[in-house]
Amino acid sequence: MRSGPSFAEIGCHGLRLEQNLAGVLSVRFLAGGDKEPFAQEQVLFAGLLPEGQEPMTCQTDGHCEPQWPTNLSVATVRRTSFNGRGLVIGLPSARLALGKFELQRRTVRCRAESVEGDVWEAEAKL
Repeated sequence: MRSGPSFAEIGCHGLRLEQNLAGVLSVRFLAGGDKEPFAQEQVLFAGLLPEGQEPMTCQTDGHCEPQWPTNLSVATVRRTSFNGRGLVIGLPSARLALGKFELQRRTVRCRAESVEGDVWEAEAKL
């Protein structure tokens, strides 16, 4: 799905880490879309923490704090496009992929590749 620039080239303006189960983590990047004004592109990398890697520490109010550094073995990637009103443009694409996610104190970086050769890359500065 390497149709156009990577998120690192577009410029990430939002990032969200989600941990619904200990050991399972997803990171969602938001960037400006190129299909129409005020559009957004969203790419989500999801996978498992490697053995020995601690999950995020979460409070009862839902606030979670990641462990530094955090690494993730990416298993799936989903990309979705939204128009200026926040409505989905076309069907979201989800693919099985192999890759790596790294969370450092100042940088978040993901890269994954499908067996078909599609490549997804995203990076954000914290």
